[in-house]
Amino acid sequence: MNREQELTRLAQQWEELTIANDRMFSMVMENNAICRELLRRIFPELAIDRVQRVTVQKQVNTPLDARTVRFDVYIRDDQQRTYIVEMQVANRQNLPYRLRYYLEQVDHSILGPGDNYEKLAGYPTYVIFFCDFDYYGQDRPEYRFEWRNTDQPDLTAGTGQQLVVFNVQASTFHDKIGGSKFPQTNA
Repeated sequence: MNREQELTRLAQQWEELTIANDRMFSMVMENNAICRELLRRIFPELAIDRVQRVTVQKQVNTPLDARTVRFDVYIRDDQQRTYIVEMQVANRQNLPYRLRYYLEQVDHSILGPGDNYEKLAGYPTYVIFFCDFDYYGQDRPEYRFEWRNTDQPDLTAGTGQQLVVFNVQASTFHDKIGGSKFPQTNA
């Protein structure tokens, strides 16, 4: 293959990339303005003014014998709220457990040795997964979860944690994220 053919092939690969590609997702999410707009669309009730820190592929330090996590995107806004944004293109049938572990790992990045647990009150956390599959099988564009009393659903546990799972294959997903089209993947 000559140089011109190779350049043509690379240009074609670039044109075919979607946000579901790990590198493309990271490049897009490194832009503070894009992150802020995405978070504003997901959480309009939070009135997010600005994001202060965006880190892609953030490694969380864990004990040596624990499973490590690398967050696709770690975001902190001007109100000290923490957002983890993940892209999942393959359904490995473990989404609820992955969500659980990610929530726990976010707190590791906030609470240090000797810190009082009340410190967590100042750092609400949101774990957001964009999935190229419908794990819950209800064709909903969005599934939101937080800790609630099973007998009295209006009573929350007050942990300041929320899980949001987007199903980009839902028939109404594009309407949910402000009308913008989310690129389809071939996964």
